[in-house]
Amino acid sequence: MKRVLAFVFPVLVATAVRSESLPELYAPQGTLLLEHLASAPFPHPQRAHGHEYDGKLYDAAAHYCDDTLAIFIPKGFSQNGRVDFVVHFHGWNNHVEAVLRRYQLIEQLVASRRNAVLVVPQGPFDAPDSFEATPLKGTIRQL
Repeated sequence: MKRVLAFVFPVLVATAVRSESLPELYAPQGTLLLEHLASAPFPHPQRAHGHEYDGKLYDAAAHYCDDTLAIFIPKGFSQNGRVDFVVHFHGWNNHVEAVLRRYQLIEQLVASRRNAVLVVPQGPFDAPDSFEATPLKGTIRQL
């Protein structure tokens, strides 16, 4: 029984930590907004029917319809004049939540002590695709 508990307890703790919402997780460091903007890269007409790669179809509904845009404003951010943005475009087989956690983008921005806003647009969701759906000029203007 002790062996079972020794195995199950860490799994339960890890699950509990992961069940915390992203805004709650990063609240001690600042404000994380998960927005859905009309100017987000997806959905996009050129991926309306998905995308085929290496003989596999990555359908539009699962991989190309997420208009999420993560915006992180660190505690102590001062909006005095010009606003600097750090924009991260995630790579293949990834998504916003995964890159925030895996690459510790928020922790890196906070540690840098830069007065900047982090923006992470959702690219192809967990798909092997580098499609650049749209320039971010419109998205940045919306912010």
